[in-house]
Amino acid sequence: MKAEDSEEIVQLLERKKWPAFLGDEKFARWLRGKFFEHKRDTQIPESAELAPDLDGIKKEVCPYYRVEPSELLKSRRGSFNEARSMAIYLARMLRKDSLMDIGYEFGLRGYSSVSSVLQGIGKELLKNRRLRKRYEVLKKALIKG
Repeated sequence: MKAEDSEEIVQLLERKKWPAFLGDEKFARWLRGKFFEHKRDTQIPESAELAPDLDGIKKEVCPYYRVEPSELLKSRRGSFNEARSMAIYLARMLRKDSLMDIGYEFGLRGYSSVSSVLQGIGKELLKNRRLRKRYEVLKKALIKG
């Protein structure tokens, strides 16, 4: 290696396992916007590095619905908490997180509760055009970074 090579680059190249991509946050946002939606694959674990993190999903959903982050943890039996359901649905669809992991993040006891939320919002997305539009807006914002 040359003397002018960055110490960070030298350390990365000396590792056994290289990162999926090299670049700053601006480059990562460009990659997400260009390739994430079509290239997410469970057989390629490195593709998950482009997925938005759960905190990013929560930070995008809360201002959009004008709710506090604590509202995403509240369960209201018999009523539809759209912000919470949307955050759970985005976590599952974009990140492919397990039901148990999603349940832990959103204060649900078990995977069956998460599954019920996903089924409920899935059915509602099929019927409700406005909800589908809100989902698309949030999904696009998360993918673009």
